[in-house]
Parts: sequence; C-alpha cells; structure tokens
Amino acid sequence: MKVCVVDRAQFPSDTASTHGVQASGAKILDRLGVLEALWQVTPPITSGTIAFDDARIAATSPSCWGPMLSARRVTLDAVLIEAAAAAGAEVRTQTAVTGLIEDRGRVVGLETKSGELRAPLVVGADGVRSAVARLVGAAKYDQTPAGRLFTWAYFEGAQAEDGHMWLGAIGDHSFLAFPTDAGLFMAAVVPSIERREEVLADRQAAFAGELPHWPELESVLGGAQRVGVSSARADRPRGSDGAPMTTLVPRLISRATTIRMSRPTATAGATSPRT
Repeated sequence: MKVCVVDRAQFPSDTASTHGVQASGAKILDRLGVLEALWQVTPPITSGTIAFDDARIAATSPSCWGPMLSARRVTLDAVLIEAAAAAGAEVRTQTAVTGLIEDRGRVVGLETKSGELRAPLVVGADGVRSAVARLVGAAKYDQTPAGRLFTWAYFEGAQAEDGHMWLGAIGDHSFLAFPTDAGLFMAAVVPSIERREEVLADRQAAFAGELPHWPELESVLGGAQRVGVSSARADRPRGSDGAPMTTLVPRLISRATTIRMSRPTATAGATSPRT
C-alpha cells in the first residue's frame, strides 16, 4: 500500500494541541513504534497533584494504565514524521488541501496548489477545523461555546519532581502543568473567556496574576526562568469528537471528587495533524 501524508504546516511548527497524551494514547504511540524514541527526550508522567478548591489529591498512575506523556508538538511531530517516512510513506509538508476530487459521490483524491493527489482512500485527520470535513459538508453537532482562555509558557529550572503533573480548579482559576521535553516545564493558567481582553492586553501580567491562586504551583516556578513569551489561545467550540484540553481540567477535577466522596482537609492518596 502506498501512503501520502499531506500537511499544510512547515515543520517544526508548535501548537498546544496534543501536548498532554494520556496513558491510552501512549499505548497507541507504542504500537506505532515511536514511544521509545519519545521516552529518550521527555520524562514519563507517573504522578500528579490534583487541586479542587481547598482539597488536594496525590495521584499515581496505576501500572495497568501506564504513564502519561508530554512532548511539545515540535518534538512529537518530528518523531511521527520520521517514523512515517521510515515506514515508506511519502510526506508532503507545506501542502494545503484546496479541494476534493469526487467520482460518483465518493472522494477519490485531493486538490492542492501543487497539483492533484488521487487515492482509493482519503482520511481527513486534520483536527477541529478540518478542511476535509468542511469540503464534504460534514454537519457540526453537540457544540459548546468557548469558555476558557488557555495561556501557557515554558520554564527552565522549575523545582518540580520528575514525572509529576499539576492539575487544578480553584474557584474560577484553572491550572495545568507538567515537565516536557528539552528539560522544560510547561505551565498553563486557564482564566475565564470573559477576561479575554484583559489577558490578551498583557499576557505576562495575567499569567503571573493567576499563579498566587495556587501557591504550591507558584513555588514550583519561583526560581524558574521563562523561555520565550507566554502564549494564549481561546478554548474553541468543540463537538462530540472530544473535549479540548482546557475543558478537561474541570471535568477531570469533577471526576476526582466522585472518587473521594467527601472533601478531605489534608492531602489524600488517591492527542491531530493539521491540513
């Protein structure tokens, strides 16, 4: 079988999407034969601190689940592209899909600025703003409006345990943080979309202003140096194809509260290519 992978991006190209890969996703990467290469550059996430208002839960990854994974897309995409090419796929980057070729009501190829590509099977794995879905007229359903503004930055020298994740919802303040590749630590604050203008006007100040709401995480970043600027992205409307990372924070926290049944007073034990 001949396979051609088409992507509009020029790699390396960064995005916050698929930054945190859960254990089930790591198992898929293992079946693809790329997990070992990723373990060489990013630590497995095997434990975490979950905060829900004044409650704290110390979580560990059960051995039957396996560890989570966090690699920046510049790293993850490079590994995936190399693996695809090594398996015999033709990889074409900087190639945007401009149209679909149809024959008797069936998609049999793609149109690009570089010419046509014909294939008996076309797979549109191109994310929430899928060009393929738009071109075939796929209906959107079960959508929810954007509710949060995902604001993140990378740090060097964070005083964090190896393989430890931070996930929190404290009042109207949400957080997500974990070690990633290249010795960096990714930390994100997720304020309400109602504060969009304020946050976008001064991302650095907004980021710093959120951290005191979780003092333990703030102390982890106390002596760290930010690498680059703080980035921000609105939580996009999403349908039943899955929740974006920004909405996973309160959902996972909500699930955690059902596990402990009552609020403790002390610490208790307890992934798309773009077209």
